[in-house]
Amino acid sequence: MEVSLVNKDFKVQKVIYSQKMSGGQNMIDLTFDGVNIACTPRGIYVELSPDGFVIKRFSREGAPSGEIRKPFAPIQFTSAHEEAAMERIKSNPEIKRIGWENIRSAIKITHAEKFPLIQDLTAEQDNLWIMTAEKKEGKTRFMQMDPEGKILKKVFLPTPMDSGFTNQLFGRPARFFKFHQERYFYLVENEEEECWEIRSVPL
Repeated sequence: MEVSLVNKDFKVQKVIYSQKMSGGQNMIDLTFDGVNIACTPRGIYVELSPDGFVIKRFSREGAPSGEIRKPFAPIQFTSAHEEAAMERIKSNPEIKRIGWENIRSAIKITHAEKFPLIQDLTAEQDNLWIMTAEKKEGKTRFMQMDPEGKILKKVFLPTPMDSGFTNQLFGRPARFFKFHQERYFYLVENEEEECWEIRSVPL
């Protein structure tokens, strides 16, 4: 996977980061580590979670301009995590269309011993928001950091809807949550009334 700068015609001008994909042909890695990117007025932030809790900053022109590195301990991948990850894959519309029974025998399922420390990376103005792998009672821990990596907040917030395994696999930021003006907004499906709701909580 590569993070590239392109011109207005989408011609690649510069590759600023590349990462080897975990897994392989006919293999699904349940702890797959995608590449997450955030752009702010200060520059481009790319998380390097294969190296731990590392976020590298680049200028708008793609020149390295610093990094954020924290000594956080990773979370162990348990059998409960494995079961949840398998259900996530089985519920994918494309997998359901093909049929899980038609796929299972043709693939190898693997996982690392621990989760990548950074599950998602987004930005609200100059500040960064990092989604971690830490969960508790239906909530996920998020951290807000300033552009230099100073931790401003650590909060447990309602776990956002799953963006889908294939979106994570290909690095598509199909997020169903957003931070804006000291509030956390997230999308919820109301099955009883057959509608979608945008809810929010203060930070």
